[in-house]
Amino acid sequence: MRGKIVLTVLFCLATALAIGAAPALAADGCTCHIAVPPTGGAPAAHAPFVAGLTDCTTCHKGMTLPHPALVKPSLTVVLVRDEFSFSATGGLSIPWVPLAGVTVYPQSKAADATDWTTLNPLKPGSRIATDGAGYWRRLVGMINTPLPEGTTFRAISEGLAGPPVMMPALSGPFTPSIPTLTLTLRGLKDGVVGVNPVTAKGKAIPVELAGQKVQVRVQRWMYGSARTIKIWRRVGGATRTIGAAGDYSYRFTPKVRGQYRIRTFMDATAAYRDVTTGWWRFRVK
Repeated sequence: MRGKIVLTVLFCLATALAIGAAPALAADGCTCHIAVPPTGGAPAAHAPFVAGLTDCTTCHKGMTLPHPALVKPSLTVVLVRDEFSFSATGGLSIPWVPLAGVTVYPQSKAADATDWTTLNPLKPGSRIATDGAGYWRRLVGMINTPLPEGTTFRAISEGLAGPPVMMPALSGPFTPSIPTLTLTLRGLKDGVVGVNPVTAKGKAIPVELAGQKVQVRVQRWMYGSARTIKIWRRVGGATRTIGAAGDYSYRFTPKVRGQYRIRTFMDATAAYRDVTTGWWRFRVK
């Protein structure tokens, strides 16, 4: 009997993560939350957030009668860039206190998808959990294979039996924004310039990108090392910091006649996707 009572109470936190109205599978005797309308003032059950996790005790831990003191933690998710990869990461905590060792289920959803896909641990049989500082992390892509535009991330954490008893947590959905990056050239006439200075100018939008770095690349159409075929080879460029108004500039002087091209790009941050301008071609005569 006590087991039935405990399972019944497990649903009392369902609305903390409620998305949709479809009820989750309930254990035998757990009826107050799945009744339509729910009985006894109980909140309605929710559909499972993680495919395969239909047992409420997986996430709603430590529920007993009478209700224990419950604490609602905060769960976050952002996207970060390493040297060669992207990772979804975030933190789990209550005010001033990180929560360590808690299982987290990161999820992603494509722009044209309706369902969330759970990102399983990369190592079979393991779990994604918060570390001693309350942070979790999961690799989601490589730099040379950018994430599809509009991909959204979220995360779900299991509760803790306490004391005190921690509720499960659901982060808000996070979609990395795509910034706008422009490029213009000054010093050209009809796409042609002499051996004179050329100034590349541009803007990054929104202004919150001020202080981020823009990479400038200049290439010339020239023979490769074998001198049998021509290829685009880098002959200039620099790293520039975006100004307070979102502006940046780069000035260079081509020293050799020929065909040139220039573009700028900005690496991804925790809040914005990577972005690249098109190549701007010109000729030095």
